[in-house]
Amino acid sequence: MKWVRDTWRLDALSYRDRLFEVIAETLGLDATDIHQNQTLNGHLGMDATDRVHVVLSIEEEFDTLIPINVSDAWNHVYDILEWMNQSGFSEFDTNKGNSPC
Repeated sequence: MKWVRDTWRLDALSYRDRLFEVIAETLGLDATDIHQNQTLNGHLGMDATDRVHVVLSIEEEFDTLIPINVSDAWNHVYDILEWMNQSGFSEFDTNKGNSPC
């Protein structure tokens, strides 16, 4: 089942957790290893091809389109969460604190 932002009003944790699962599945990692303060290139080891696959997976899972200029600006997992928040996916807290998740 795809999660449609206007149809389903899921709590913040659900969106964040599902995003982490999408990233992990796409990169062949465990979702528990994904944290919002991680860098996409450094911590997660994403190259340009991985980035395209992650963006396409997010678009498919959340039934949305992500402009290239937006996804190119993402440096941290936090940036994806912030974009989701600004795009109306949920009202979760995108505090950049030192917490790993």
